[in-house]
Amino acid sequence: MKGTLYTSYFARIKQGNGIKISVARFNPKWLNQGDIDEWFRDLAPSIELLNDYKNNKIDWEQYTERYNKSLIEGYFTNPRINKMVRTIESLLNNGKDVTIYCYEKPSDNCHRHLIGQSFKKMGFEVKEI
Repeated sequence: MKGTLYTSYFARIKQGNGIKISVARFNPKWLNQGDIDEWFRDLAPSIELLNDYKNNKIDWEQYTERYNKSLIEGYFTNPRINKMVRTIESLLNNGKDVTIYCYEKPSDNCHRHLIGQSFKKMGFEVKEI
């Protein structure tokens, strides 16, 4: 049986299931050692992409297109991104649950939802906490 990929935000760090992975560019200062198991920083959007979106230079559709393109290209060209995606995939295939975290509330647009969509397309169950 495959594991489930959960997506959540740091305010709900104690509610996560399985292996807890930060996919944020920066972790909160209040995060305690042991709150997360891994930090997959390379899955976070670039500072440029984040700033373009936050400063309304691009809309969510453009953000999504650029983020997905960088994730896909990174999968094939960046060994760290490839390893991170394969690690999550392997954990899920081995029946482990994984929760990925970043800052945005569940109702906000966020790259963790895009990561979740990618894993859903790969046949995994994805749920927001």
